[in-house]
Formats: sequence, C-alpha cells, structure tokens
Amino acid sequence: MDAIDALKQKVLTLAIQGKLVPQNLSDEPASELLKRIKAEKEALVKAGKIKKDKLESYIYKGSDNNYYEKIGDEVKDITEEIPFEIPNSWEWVRLKDIVTYNMGKTPDRGNKKYWNENTIPWVSISDMLPSQHIKTTKEKISQLALNDIFKKKISPKGTLLMSFKLTVGRTSIIDFDAVHNEAIISIYPYNCCGEIFKTFLLYFLPLFSSLAQSHDAIKGKTLNSKSIDNIFIPIPSIAEQQEIIKVFEKLKKEINTVQANQEELSKLKDGLKNKILDLAIQGKLVRQDPNDEPASVLLEKIRAEKQELIKQGKIKKDKQESYIFKGTDNRHYEKIGTETKDITDEIPFEIPSNWEWCRLDTICNIMNGYAYKSSTYISKSNNQIIRLGNVKKGAIILQDKQIFIDDNYAQKTDIFRITDGDILVTLTGTREKRDYFYSVVYRKKENDPNLYLNQRVGLLQCNIAIIPEMLQILLNGEYLLNKIFATETGTANQGNIGTGNVQKLLIPLPPIEEQRRIILKIEQLNQYIENL
Repeated sequence: MDAIDALKQKVLTLAIQGKLVPQNLSDEPASELLKRIKAEKEALVKAGKIKKDKLESYIYKGSDNNYYEKIGDEVKDITEEIPFEIPNSWEWVRLKDIVTYNMGKTPDRGNKKYWNENTIPWVSISDMLPSQHIKTTKEKISQLALNDIFKKKISPKGTLLMSFKLTVGRTSIIDFDAVHNEAIISIYPYNCCGEIFKTFLLYFLPLFSSLAQSHDAIKGKTLNSKSIDNIFIPIPSIAEQQEIIKVFEKLKKEINTVQANQEELSKLKDGLKNKILDLAIQGKLVRQDPNDEPASVLLEKIRAEKQELIKQGKIKKDKQESYIFKGTDNRHYEKIGTETKDITDEIPFEIPSNWEWCRLDTICNIMNGYAYKSSTYISKSNNQIIRLGNVKKGAIILQDKQIFIDDNYAQKTDIFRITDGDILVTLTGTREKRDYFYSVVYRKKENDPNLYLNQRVGLLQCNIAIIPEMLQILLNGEYLLNKIFATETGTANQGNIGTGNVQKLLIPLPPIEEQRRIILKIEQLNQYIENL
C-alpha cells in the first residue's frame, strides 16, 4: 500500500470510529434513529409488506462495559466480536436490521432470447465504480429475461449496490433502472434514514465488510446471506452522518488532487528515465574514450573462445551464428553461415564507431524455465522455485509465494539453477497493462537459498562481452521493449513472449569500460530523479 492509499484508509478508519469530526452534544443519539427504523419495520409488518424478523438483533453496552446482543430471549456477550470502540452517542447494529436487500441473477447464457434483445441494463462487478455512481453497463438483457428470471422486479435508479463475491464490499449507486448478477446485492435502507444514510453506506460499507471478514462469521472471498446479515455497522446520528460525509468528501477531493499530482510527477519521472535509457543505448549518455578496447575486440574473443571449444569437442558448431559488420559502402551486413544479407533497414539508429551491432544470443545464453510439478513441492528446503510472482519490476521477491523442492530433485534439474549475475525476465502477463518482460539482475546475497527457474520465467546468462546490468539497461529501453512486445502471442487478455524471438534481437554493444560508465551514470541520474 503506497502513502496515498494509506492516507485514504486512515481517513476512512477515523470516520467510522467517530474521530473524523467532533461530537455535537446537541445531536440526537443514534438510538433515536434505530427507534424510528424499528417503528417503520413494525408498520411494514402490519401492512403485510415484510415478514416479522424473529431473529432481530439488539446490541447494547452493559454496566460492565461489555457488549451484549439480544436475539429473541437469548442474550450473548459479543465483546470480542466488536472491532473497535465508538462514541457513546453511536450504536452498533447488524446490517440486516437497518436495511433490506435482494440478490441478483444471471440469465442463462445459452438462451439467446435473454441476451439478443438487450434493453434492460444488467450490472456486473466490472461495471461497478468503487464508491461512485454507475453511468452505464457493458451488457443488457431482454424484457423476456426480466419477466422470466427477475419476475419483473427491477432495481430503481438510485439503488445502492454491493458486491459480495471475489471483490467483496465494492459499493456503487446506479443512475438508471437496472438488474444485476448473483455476485451483487441491491440494498434498500428504510425510508426514515433518508438519502444521507445511503451515501454513508456507499462510502463506508466497503470498510465494514472488510472488517467483518476478519471474524469467524465471515471468511474467504465470498459472503453468503448469513454473513451479509451479520456485518457490523457503527451508526451515528443522521446529523453526524451528514457532517462526516461533508468532511470526508472534502478530504477525498484534496487527496485525489495530491494523487493526481503525484501520478503526473511519476509520469514525468518515468519519461525522464526513458529518455536517459534512449540516450544510453545510442551512445549519447557518457563520453567516448578512445582508449577503451572496442566492442569488436570483445566479439572476436568470444568467437575465438567458441572455436577452441568446438575444436575440443565441448560444443557443436553453430551453423546459424551471426556476424554483423559495416561495409565500405556504409551499409550494414549480416553473415550467417555462407550467406550474407544486407540488414541496413533493420538498424534503428547510428552508434559510435567503437560500438558494435550484434544479435542478443551472441552475447548471452537464453533459456526458459522448467515446468516444476506441484507434486514435487515440499514445505521447506534450501531450494526455492522462482515463479512469475517472485519477479517484480526491478526486484526479485524471494519471500512472496514461496515454493520449495528437495535436494534430490534440485540436483536432477541443476541446469535450471539461477546463479549470480543471471538476468530474469517475466514472459507472461496482461497484454493491456504490459505488466511483463520485467528484467531483473540477480545478485546473490549471503543467506539466499538455491534458486531454480520455473516455466514462463526466462533467464539470460551474459558472456564476457556485456555486464548484466548493461544488458538490463538495453532491455528496458523503449526501442527493445517495442520490438519484444511486437512478437507477443497469447489470448486477448494474456500476452506471452517467446525466448526464440528475444534471442534474435539486434543489440547495440558498447565497450566494457563504457558499459561501466553508463551503468554508474544511470544509477546517479535515477537517484537524482527519485529525489525530485
């Protein structure tokens, strides 16, 4: 949780604990509001509009300062269930005792007559804007579906909705007549509470729901009717509710302004960092030193080393090995085997004369992870599997979602062991967000376990031509990222990057000494930017 989210949470917490606004002794106590609700319910029962609730709850504080709940003739001490103290003029109630609610439905997807003649808005959780008004829905149902499935019952404009499955406690108000799915309830406060109480619930019911989930009565990511009924609500007077809402909305507006400014600053910072990366990969960030050993010498050393290993029979000759050079006509050529091809049109920009263009697999070994099966997992060992969830933007989080294997299995899959200086990249993520191909250089710490690479995490092992941190800089540049994402495959929502495409990327390679200067300069500039 960042500072802005923490601040929002703090304001919400202060509000529901009666600490956001001063107590006004002239306000009538909340107990009077509960009396009016009780009287309205009794009138509705008498009119036959609702059934009498034989399990109606009455919560009160005893002379011993403990909280008690009376249901029928039974009285129970519920002090340990009460999440926090509230002002003396407030009251604790169960949600079911101050509102009525209806659960939604989803018409049969296979019945086209329910979905083709779409005229009635149908709300899903994805349509709900947290603590805001819903202006439109992605889907609509037919009048026939309304008649058959909803028995012509529709939630009128202004109805408060709350999700209670998966995304528990999200609230919104609909700005039109609508129905909703089975993961949502429509909530109807009693008339005597007025619109103020509905707004009070809109803002604070999400927090009440989350607090309730910490109790035994409500667990997991789905509520049922019983757990919804039992949600604790701290009730102030209507006058104090109005004052709380007024102060809360003012603070919310100010916080949102700060957040917008923070997001704008964050975008500017990211823009600056991207510009620095662009300059770096083009050889324009640090000075050129004629005393540096050219990158071409590094590549020659690698080729000579490979030739010696081939001669010794330790590796096989790569018939697709790439050699890129600049001809006397100033055009760029690539030689693979006996074939030479003009690749000038592939070269995106000019680089300094002591740099070289090469394919990524010329300067590093690329591999995908292993599909470790859940049946091989054990509770704890010194061999940890690194999965997508462990590789974040700029960091490897070993403590997140830890999975381990035994020594025997680790030895069998030793080829997938991660070593110091290896670069990890996430190969799967959300297409729209592009929250993948995060690249992180692993630098082993003293107490780190042995790490093994899981599938959908890629690994790049650098040779002598490039420092791992320099390769990470290149991979983070917009030029290479755009090339990488242009090769993605997968579904409409999920993108996948193949290591086969990545290894053929064109890489601008600086001399080793210049790589060191670039790494140091970027670290200094990024630190300066973060301090802005």
